[in-house]
Formats: sequence, C-alpha cells, structure tokens
Amino acid sequence: MGRINDPDRHFPGDVGVRVADTEAVWEKVFEVRDKPVSEADLYHFAQKSMDNDVSEAAIVAVAPGQPQIAATTAREWAAARGVSLTLFSGWEHFIRQVLFWASIPTSEGVQALPALVFARLVELEVSEVGAKLWRSAVADG
Repeated sequence: MGRINDPDRHFPGDVGVRVADTEAVWEKVFEVRDKPVSEADLYHFAQKSMDNDVSEAAIVAVAPGQPQIAATTAREWAAARGVSLTLFSGWEHFIRQVLFWASIPTSEGVQALPALVFARLVELEVSEVGAKLWRSAVADG
C-alpha cells in the first residue's frame, strides 16, 4: 500500500499480497470501502480481480450503516471464473480473521497490533493529527 491513495495503479484494490517466490504475481487483493458496498460492487471487484489474474479477492465493508448484502450469488459467480471472493462486514470481522490466521497466538497479536499499526502510520507519513487520533483510539479502547 502506498502513501497516496491511487486505487488500481498496480493491482485491483487497496492492498495486494504477492506470491512468495515472484514479485510479478498478485496472490490476494483487498479493497477497503468506507462507503456502502452493494452486490453490484462485489461483481465489479471480482471482475477486476479476474482481469488481473488475481485468484483471491476480499472487500472489507466498513461504512457506518453498511446494509447486509447477500454475497452468495456473487461468490458463486466469481468462483466459476476462478476468483475466490470474500466479504468482511466491518473491521471486527476482518481483524478477528487476521489474528486467527496469524503465525502467532491471537493474544500476542492483539498486544502487538497497536504498535505495528502506529509504525505503519509513521512509514506512510500520516499527519501528526492522524497519529494522535490513532494513539487516542488505542488508549480509549
């Protein structure tokens, strides 16, 4: 993920994971949406992933008031075209999965996460206001 929001510059989505043995192939892509996601958005993202030879695609729907959407049909459509499509409804669902699949125990991941996020904010040159907001959110949480 770069410092500047430039969607789809090198791959579909906001965050891409490369195949371990080559930098030329994207294994997974994630799109974070802070506006409501529709069923049509799922098809569109799956199509973009397919067009870029990405076989694993996920949308993290974090908009306040995100309506429940039936993703089953879109997932089946994507799977028939070689794309595994996942929808995470909210940050909590996504973060719980990340912690579960991490190489360290969840309790250790929960403790390490705030500092890791802060380090990434610094790396991305987030404003001091943004950094303070993160520190405040972590302290209040």
